[in-house]
Amino acid sequence: MRPEIFRALADPRRLEILVGLTHSAGSARTVGEVAASAPVDLSVVSRHLAHLRDAELVSAERDGRSVRYAARGRELSALLRRIADAIDTCCGGSCRCGEATAPAPSENLEEVSS
Repeated sequence: MRPEIFRALADPRRLEILVGLTHSAGSARTVGEVAASAPVDLSVVSRHLAHLRDAELVSAERDGRSVRYAARGRELSALLRRIADAIDTCCGGSCRCGEATAPAPSENLEEVSS
């Protein structure tokens, strides 16, 4: 796994944009369409999409003068599955790493999916 994937996912705005693209039912969206549902400027959305594209989490297709972005759902799902499998097999399935310091998973996921 490449570090740029984790850098791309570490930013809350990029994660929000990626989640929004996954809710687009497979249809690609322009920067303007993505920005319409984001609380940041169009140029900021464009930069975030470039990071996601460079990490290969979204695809970018030129459509005339526009570029349309779509989440790479299959690849993203496979990546998350690999991470989940690695966690499940850590320490023979009895891993207790970080239990005392990690926030409850639902706290963070609800923020992102809202």
